[in-house]
Amino acid sequence: MAGRSVMSRNTRPGPPTDPVAIADISHVETHGYVILPSILSSEEVEAAKAEIVRLSGATPLMGRGPFEGLDTTRIYSLLNKTRVFDKLTVLPRVLALNDYFLDPGYQLTAFHTIQINPGERPQDLHHDDGFCHFPRPRGPLGTAIMVAFDEFTAENGATRLIPGSHLWGNERPRKEQAIPMICPAGSVVYFIGTTWHGGGPNTSTSSRMSATVQYCQPYIRSLENQFLAVDPRRLPEIDSRIVEMMGYRIHQPFVGYADGLSPLRGARRMSPNDAAPAYKPLSAFIEQNQRPRPVPEQPHQSLHAPFYSLQIAKAVEFIYNAMPESQLPYCLPGDIIVDKKTHSGMVYHRQVRDHARVMTVSVMERSLNVACSVIYNHLDDATLKNNLQTAPKASPQAQMKCFCNLLEYARCFCLYSESFKSTSFEFILVHNHDMMRQRSSSAQISPR
Repeated sequence: MAGRSVMSRNTRPGPPTDPVAIADISHVETHGYVILPSILSSEEVEAAKAEIVRLSGATPLMGRGPFEGLDTTRIYSLLNKTRVFDKLTVLPRVLALNDYFLDPGYQLTAFHTIQINPGERPQDLHHDDGFCHFPRPRGPLGTAIMVAFDEFTAENGATRLIPGSHLWGNERPRKEQAIPMICPAGSVVYFIGTTWHGGGPNTSTSSRMSATVQYCQPYIRSLENQFLAVDPRRLPEIDSRIVEMMGYRIHQPFVGYADGLSPLRGARRMSPNDAAPAYKPLSAFIEQNQRPRPVPEQPHQSLHAPFYSLQIAKAVEFIYNAMPESQLPYCLPGDIIVDKKTHSGMVYHRQVRDHARVMTVSVMERSLNVACSVIYNHLDDATLKNNLQTAPKASPQAQMKCFCNLLEYARCFCLYSESFKSTSFEFILVHNHDMMRQRSSSAQISPR
């Protein structure tokens, strides 16, 4: 049998056989939505409401405009803040509908809570994939659910929806066409991205709590940037199905790769517990309870003062932003640079297995003035800032000595070269002082 083409599509599940799923799909195809009752237990509903109160704090933030709702509280980046709402993204009846209406590998495009407070005005009617300017009528580019933590009523702001509007072409909605999705707490309202809908007005005396989970086709950009909204070091806490929907998977044949690898493999390197972590903040290595010491007159000596090491470490984290992107692509603070070779005269070299990064000394010399300026601008101590001002005015060799001293005493990075005129040098992630001494002793000129 011939091999499978690299351009083959992801495998779509077969047609549904479950009678409940078949009925749900039929209702959505006809009306553009379906109400799924009794999805959450009363205990799950109360836990969700309590978590909204906790996350909102004493002074909940209202919407930034009429569309978000000036009397509506929304909590974004839920996956980064709590595990209470995770199961809402993988409800079995919802996933069965998604498997029918979306392509395999569909993604999580938005996930947040919505609390419509008394006095809120009706939201403008819209359809969720309206920002994709493809002609209608057409198939959906996304789906969404509204999860009711309070009973949805016509008075407390229940989502309004126009049945059958998913089949429209260029017709414009009229507010009298929308009907409220009345349902008890614990229910889920499912609709596809071409269905016109909007939040209702709250004319009652109590708030209406809910959450929305939205999904999109794998080739559509998500509304919420999950890579920035959720700390990748928290991924081990999250259900693997959710992690994949966040974008940490390859959509066949090769959409979404990171440095030629699966994005999830790249994300694992963001963990400081990984064998070869890609990122660990420099300040994480510094003790927080250091006491001030007298500042010597010499700049390189003042950089050795323990009291300043935390500030220095934090400042060094900004250095990479100052270096030329063309010279150091994809180089994050905390990358382990262990290779001292160049490749075809290039100043950047990477080995996938040991995550090597190489940077020539000339690149550092060109970047050092900028780096010192960045450090200077991010230090709080006036004396240290004054001493550091002398570094950019010195010779390249003196600059490098000053820079070596700065990095060494922070006990985060040890920078050295066989000589200041060598063709390359190393950054080494230092986990303890013994490693630093071992690395330094191997060089002809150690940092001072």
